[in-house]
Amino acid sequence: MNAFILAESSGTTSSDHLEALDHYRGNFLPVKTLTDRLTQHADTDTYIITDTHGLLHGTDIVENTPEKDHDQALTVATNTLINHLSDTDIVVILTTSDTFRTVIADNWSDIVNAANPDSIWCLGSGKAALNECDLDTLHDKVRTLHTYQRVGVSPIDNDTQDAFLETIEAASQQPP
Repeated sequence: MNAFILAESSGTTSSDHLEALDHYRGNFLPVKTLTDRLTQHADTDTYIITDTHGLLHGTDIVENTPEKDHDQALTVATNTLINHLSDTDIVVILTTSDTFRTVIADNWSDIVNAANPDSIWCLGSGKAALNECDLDTLHDKVRTLHTYQRVGVSPIDNDTQDAFLETIEAASQQPP
């Protein structure tokens, strides 16, 4: 199985780590934890939308990445997501409401059309942003859809993360 995670950076960083996945701290830590747990079940690519470096792959070295426009990062994130969907078994989108609206809600029909019918999804954002999408259309197309209505700065809570990973573990034990 392969997984695609799209999340946002945090303002809290660590100078001790160079790869983007380890560079961001604070409200990014639940994304890092989920990525680490997912790698036990799938080849995982994490993409991080940043304010200053555009869209980073989790393995990109932050200090070697030139500064890029944030709006351009949103466009690149949308295109990267849509281009990966047909071949992706696990999709995780954990963003703030504004980013969710721009990347996901504004492109909802393209995203649903591109989704792999056998994929497992987790969407996390503010309630209002999630409600801008007809989640039933995605739910009807994919294997499983988990959602987290973001409260505060945490992109995903432990209960949603655990339920999502249980779904993946059960799917990985089924014969192909």
